[in-house]
Amino acid sequence: MIMQTMRKIAVVVLWILILAFVGWIGLELGANIVGYKVYQPWERGIIAKVGNYEISYNEFYNEFQRVISDTTKKLKRELTQEEIEQLRKKVFDEVVENTRWRLFLEELKISLTPEALVKIITLFPPPEVANDTIFYTDGKFDYGKYLALLRDQRAIPFFKNYEERLKRDIPRDIVRFYISVLANPSDEEAKYQFMYQNRRIKIFYANIPVSIIADTIKVSEDELKKYYNENKEEFKVPERVKLLIVRAFKYPSSEDSLLAKERIENIKEQAKSGENFNKLAFLFSEDLAYKSDSGKIKNFLVNNLNPEIRDSFINAKEGDIIGPILTPMGYQIFKVDRKNKDTIDYSQILIKITSSIQTKKLIMDSLKNAIKNKNFKGFRVDTSDYIPTNFEFLPIIGQSEEVEKFLKNGKVGEFSRIFEAGNTIVAFSIIDRKKEGYEGFDRIKPIIEARVIAQKKKLLLKEKVEKVKEFIKNSDSSSIKALFNNDPRVIVFESGYLTPDMYFPGLPYTQKEKFFNEAFDKNLNEVSVFEYENGFLVYKKLEDIKPNIEDFEKQKFIIKSQLYQRNLQNLLSEFEKELRKKYPLEDYSEYFEIR
Repeated sequence: MIMQTMRKIAVVVLWILILAFVGWIGLELGANIVGYKVYQPWERGIIAKVGNYEISYNEFYNEFQRVISDTTKKLKRELTQEEIEQLRKKVFDEVVENTRWRLFLEELKISLTPEALVKIITLFPPPEVANDTIFYTDGKFDYGKYLALLRDQRAIPFFKNYEERLKRDIPRDIVRFYISVLANPSDEEAKYQFMYQNRRIKIFYANIPVSIIADTIKVSEDELKKYYNENKEEFKVPERVKLLIVRAFKYPSSEDSLLAKERIENIKEQAKSGENFNKLAFLFSEDLAYKSDSGKIKNFLVNNLNPEIRDSFINAKEGDIIGPILTPMGYQIFKVDRKNKDTIDYSQILIKITSSIQTKKLIMDSLKNAIKNKNFKGFRVDTSDYIPTNFEFLPIIGQSEEVEKFLKNGKVGEFSRIFEAGNTIVAFSIIDRKKEGYEGFDRIKPIIEARVIAQKKKLLLKEKVEKVKEFIKNSDSSSIKALFNNDPRVIVFESGYLTPDMYFPGLPYTQKEKFFNEAFDKNLNEVSVFEYENGFLVYKKLEDIKPNIEDFEKQKFIIKSQLYQRNLQNLLSEFEKELRKKYPLEDYSEYFEIR
C-alpha cells in the first residue's frame, strides 16, 4: 500500500519536474534562441510611467538639457550641483504634470486645429520675440519685422517649438477657464458670507465645564462596552499600515569638501588675476543673503565678526583677499574694501560643502544593500504608528503620490523604492496592515471611559443647569457663582460684541460655528443651553446687530473676489488630486544617473 502511494507520488513529482523543465526551456532558452527577453521599464529606457503612457529617458533628458541651457544663459554662469539637482526634480515633476494634462485633454478631445494654430502664431508673437528690441522700430514693436521672421526658413525650428507650447498650453487654459467659471460665487453666496461674518451679538452667559465635578465617578466594563457598541460608527477607521522607516543623511564626504575647496581656490585665483571680485561673487557665491548685492557687506562691526576670520581682517590691508577659510557655512574668501575705526566694509564669496551626485549614489547604494541583506546597522531605523493609507501627509517626505500608492498596494514585508527628502534618503517597509473597520475596544478604552464619565457628570449637572437658566434670565451672576461655590472654572460673563471669527472664552474652537448658527436663530432675551462634549453654555442674547445691506453692496466686489479665489483654489486642488488619481505615476528615475 505504501509503495503504491509512493509510486503515485513519484509519478506526480516526475510530471512536475518535466513541466518545470519545459517551462524553463520555453522561458529561458527559448527566449535566448529567438532573441526575446522581458525587460523591465527602466531597462527599456523608460524613466516614468503616467497612466498607460511611458515617458522615455530621452524625452525627459532633452527637456532637462533645455532648461539647464536656458537657466545657465539667464544667470550667465555655470550652475552648481545643488542647482542642477533642484532643476532635475523640477523638470521631472513638470514632465509628469504635462503628460497627465496631455492624456486628459486627448481623452476630452480638446485640441487646436492647424488653422487655429496658424492664426494664433501669426497674430500673437511669442514673448521672447515681443520683448526683443531687435524687432522694434522707433521704440515700438514692428509687426512687419515679425512677419519677415515668420517667412524666414531658418526660424522653422523656433516656431515649431512655439507651436508645441501653444498646443500644450491653450487647451489646458481652456480647461482652467471652465474651472474658473465654476468658481464664480453667486450674489446670494456673497451676501450670506457678508451677513454671517459681520453679524454681531452680545450675550450674557455662564460656561459650566464638567471638570467641576470631582473625578470620583466609576464606570463598569459593561457600561463601556455598551457605549462602544451604541456609538461604533464614531470609531470607524480606514485601512491603515504600520511602517518601518529606514533613513540615511546626505552628509558630504571628504571628497566633497576637497571639491568645494578647489572651487573656492580657483575663484580666488581669478580674483588675484584681476577679475572683479564682486562680479565673481555675483556669478559664483552660494550665499543667497548677499549674492544679489554682489557679496558686498558695509559698516560691519569688527567685534561682531566670526572668531574664525576676525584676526585675519584686523591684520589685513584694504584690497587684500583673505582665505579660503572654512566656516560653519562652508569655504569663504573675503576682500577688504574699506577699514574704519570700529567697522569694516568687505565683500565675500561662499562655496557650500554639499553632497555630490557620487556621494548621494554611494549612500543610496549602501541603503539598497542594507535592504537586500536586511542589515540596517549604521542607518536610523524608526517604526511609525498605524497610518491611514489615504493619509495625505506622510512621515519624512510629506506629500508623495508614489508613497501613497505603495501604502495602498504594498505587501507586508515589502520595501518601497528609495526616496530623497531634503537632506535625507529614506525607504519604507510595511510591517503590518489593518483593513478598514473599527478601532478595537481595548485600544480606545481610555477615550470611551472619558466620554462615559463626562456624560455622567453632565447628568449630575443637569439640575444645577436648570437653576442657572433662571439666574441667566434675571442676569443674576452672583447667584450663579454662589451655586458653584465661586469655582473659577465656571465663567459668568456679559460679553462685548461677538462675531464668528472672534475668540470665545470657554467655548471649544471646534464648536464655535455650531454655536453661532444656533445663537443667530434665537430671540432676544431667550434663555438657551448649548451643550458641548465637556460642558454647558447657558446664555441669553442681549443684542443682535445685523449688517446693513447697503454696506454689502459697497463691499460686494471685494467679497466676491475673496470667495472666488477661495473657491478656485479648492476646485483646482481637487481637480489636481483627481488627475493624479486618474493617471497614477510609476517613477523609475532612481535607475538612471542623471548629470
